[in-house]
Amino acid sequence: ILLCYAGEPAEGTRLTAALRTMPGLMMDQVGPIPFTRIDEVAQDPVDPLPHTLWATMTSALDDSTIAQLARIAPRGAAPYTIAEVRHVGGGARPEPDRLGLAHWSGDFLLTTISVTPEPAALAAAEELGDRLDAAFAGASTGMTPLNFTDGPQRVARAFTAAHLARLRDIKRAYDPAGIFGGDRSIMSTVDGADAG
Repeated sequence: ILLCYAGEPAEGTRLTAALRTMPGLMMDQVGPIPFTRIDEVAQDPVDPLPHTLWATMTSALDDSTIAQLARIAPRGAAPYTIAEVRHVGGGARPEPDRLGLAHWSGDFLLTTISVTPEPAALAAAEELGDRLDAAFAGASTGMTPLNFTDGPQRVARAFTAAHLARLRDIKRAYDPAGIFGGDRSIMSTVDGADAG
């Protein structure tokens, strides 16, 4: 269980007390850290490695959703390194006409991360992603936060259609040569372009 409480340490200690005293606890690294170390919460590798990921947002997390995830991606029997359910529904949200980003589309993020050192591992991880997409089609909002998109074909899922269209118009007007971009191109699925 990964958690973050952005408030007074004493209140964080109180709020996590029941969780941290559960029987069978194997590791407890909860404690105050500066924001510059927030990446340590997920214990991600610090060195680059080949990987792919699948993710989607959902508005509800019920027994059926959990059972589906356990059935399709059981521990030790599926091509992923990490499977997570993240509660991201806290905090204030913008007005409905400003909801352009995927992470405001639901309260939970379902994700798997797979290390893919060879083509066969990548193919297996992508096939798992296809099965997860099919399984959660009814529960998913159809959106994925940008930092959980992998590959240009999924970038469009990070924005509402209107927001993405506006970003693409801005891109065409101010960066037609694709000087600014990165590994998550907003233009790769339109105009036949591959520029960021």
